[in-house]
Amino acid sequence: MKRILIVCEGQTEETFVTLVLNPHLATCGRWVTPILLVTKRVSSAQ
Repeated sequence: MKRILIVCEGQTEETFVTLVLNPHLATCGRWVTPILLVTKRVSSAQ
């Protein structure tokens, strides 16, 4: 079994990888792992 890492910018892409790509590629013997990148920093100071 092969492992594929997919870099995602947002939760929508992560959901697509988890719900669509992972089940399809699992039938081919591939395991997909989405990695969510942080693209925006939110200041915690008020």
